Amino acid sequence: MAPVSRGTSPSVCDDCILFIIVLQDVIIDLSYLIGNFDLHAGEFDPIIVKRLESLSGFVSFRIINWMSADKTHATGVPMFAKERQDAIAALVKAEGRVTVTSLAQRFDVTEDCIRKDLKLLDSEGLLKRVYGGAIGTTIAPERDVSKRLNTHVAEKKIIAEKAYEYISSGDLVFLDISTTNIALAELIATGNKRLTVVSNMIDVLRILARNPMVTAICTGGNVNLEFDGFLGATALAMVEPIRFDKAFIGALSVDLQNDAVTTFDVDDGLLKKRVIANSTHSYLVADSRKLNADGTYVYARMEDFDAFITDKPTPALRKQVEALGTKLV
Repeated sequence: MAPVSRGTSPSVCDDCILFIIVLQDVIIDLSYLIGNFDLHAGEFDPIIVKRLESLSGFVSFRIINWMSADKTHATGVPMFAKERQDAIAALVKAEGRVTVTSLAQRFDVTEDCIRKDLKLLDSEGLLKRVYGGAIGTTIAPERDVSKRLNTHVAEKKIIAEKAYEYISSGDLVFLDISTTNIALAELIATGNKRLTVVSNMIDVLRILARNPMVTAICTGGNVNLEFDGFLGATALAMVEPIRFDKAFIGALSVDLQNDAVTTFDVDDGLLKKRVIANSTHSYLVADSRKLNADGTYVYARMEDFDAFITDKPTPALRKQVEALGTKLV
């Protein structure tokens, strides 16, 4: 987009594109906020609230500008600091990263002024300052599986329906610990494909047991209630000699910039890595929110999967994924 200065109005096209992006982000964040309301504490996630406040402020600022035919910029009157800071926060959210130099040119202020803005926004949790600019913040993912079971159900169903199409009668399938795989297990349980399914997730095994055409096998191992499944040396030893036809693997986060698919538990990561190595075809199943999350243990790269199955396969995302050696579904 063209730089915005005090003497030059931004193009209508650029404003419309950015405005649409921001509105989409508001909707996504509202969905996340509602889905993660803490019933016990009676509180919303404060980080998401801050982001929504910034985004809504930027949207309001843009609407005011459009209604006044952007006379503020055209007459050479500078933006208020709060308006500029809201705009910077929204730009980081929309574009992922910004530089001090580009922001100074865009808003026709000194680089020192921009650095002060970035320092303030960093302290509010709206971005993360780095050398020469700033990058977006990530969403801390929920670790406890039980708290994710009833969130983003529609997205998980979309992914599960796509994944089910890759399964054929007679397959030996592995479903790892993933709330998306619970949705896939439901489809398998109500389907007519004769399968053998190995899993280390308790809820997946319980669902699969309803279908007499499915042989459900538990890995065993150490019970981990936070994961709703089995992990550890026993689970790893059980899958070691098995060669799977298809494996559907979940993730805590998908970091395309660093080509890193992560979880937050070493035992979970080691099991995922072994299953991928033992599978003829492996598929990453993760909704688009995972692109903004942050894990701690890297267990795979994108090229380790035959496909990345997600709920929003946008053209931009497809380009990124294919550049890393796999396809987007």
